[in-house]
Amino acid sequence: MGMSVNPGVLTFTEVNQKITFHVEFIAEDGAGKDGVAFGQGYLRWVSDKHNVTSPIGVIFDSK
Repeated sequence: MGMSVNPGVLTFTEVNQKITFHVEFIAEDGAGKDGVAFGQGYLRWVSDKHNVTSPIGVIFDSK
């Protein structure tokens, strides 16, 4: 499974600011086959002062 995040860099300019980002998941050949109907991983944002990790789980559509 591949993943694309846009924008790739988040720039915060004030406290409690909210910024929207989009994540696209790309199923590779064979995704969901062999009884493996899901993928998992994480998205990590890193700065000089902070390191934020968000777990991600994806269930493949069987269609």
